Amino acid sequence: MENRLVGFGARSISRSGLVPVLETLEVHRANLLRILVYHRIGNPAAEDGLLDPTLVNATTEQFEQQMRFLRENYRLLSIVDLLRAIENREPLPPKSIMVTFDDGYRCFGDIAWPILERYQIPALMFLATGYLSASGQMFWWDRLYQGLHKTRRTRLSLPQIGDYPLETEQQRWAAFIGIKKQIRPIDNPSVVRLLDQIVGELDVVPQAPDCLLTWSDVRSLHARGCFFAAHTRNHPILSRIPAQAGLQEIRDSQQDIIREIGATLPVVAYPSGHASDCSAELTPLLSRDGFKLAMSSIPGINVLPCQDLYRLKRIGLSPRVSMSIFRMVLTSVYRHYCTIQEKIFHKG
Repeated sequence: MENRLVGFGARSISRSGLVPVLETLEVHRANLLRILVYHRIGNPAAEDGLLDPTLVNATTEQFEQQMRFLRENYRLLSIVDLLRAIENREPLPPKSIMVTFDDGYRCFGDIAWPILERYQIPALMFLATGYLSASGQMFWWDRLYQGLHKTRRTRLSLPQIGDYPLETEQQRWAAFIGIKKQIRPIDNPSVVRLLDQIVGELDVVPQAPDCLLTWSDVRSLHARGCFFAAHTRNHPILSRIPAQAGLQEIRDSQQDIIREIGATLPVVAYPSGHASDCSAELTPLLSRDGFKLAMSSIPGINVLPCQDLYRLKRIGLSPRVSMSIFRMVLTSVYRHYCTIQEKIFHKG
């Protein structure tokens, strides 16, 4: 949804008046699986520069409006429903949709879960379990954002990332986006070392805001009906490390969850999850290890049973998404639009 072309097309279609017609046409169409993916819910302005604002997918008000609409208009599936349907080769009911979250931010328990409970909507949280093991843990992108937001330095210059002026808010934002793009493909140990250098140069001691769930939170949410599954232990980009190492990251995450709540599911979500982040070499290893599904962040709607179950597409959102666009991306026109954009991208 952050892609500008996709966003422009979504707005154009949503304004055309066709969305209610498309929704009506799909009332009886089975086997379309929509999966929403969220990271954080809330208001970035209230976080005082502590966390990466690009990870906020909806304000509290938007999320409640979206969940109310889903409850009234769609068939909400749990991950157990989906696994059962796939195992038994049963068709999915028309207007099927799932709600998923990645990473394990605290706002899920504080904000999202009470809304999900109110509307009786099942949810699946993919946990990067290594970050839940100690108080004050932070993802690298949050450390980077906080450092750039809070520094008093007017310039950041390092051989590994280049030279960035930091005199204005716009320059700091440009630095954040630019450095984030450079860092994302790097292996985890190198990222940690580089972030230490960056925050050292910025002369900022990151303030750990206890922004992630604790295992106590996870146990409580599990007892109330929330589902949890692996998102790796340390959140590496799985296509950037050997497939066996990626499998071990997933196994470790799964074992962490089993240790804490007694069970988990044969499902994983790729960290970051763009097409280039999903390792084809990992698929046969996941299958042999008993995993039934793997979820990406590739935008689109899944058509079962032909969809690749180890690269399921998900729909990501942002606070800029209006309800009319939200409704549009849940229809099959969005699936076709994403397919066209993907072909154009690869042709270019």
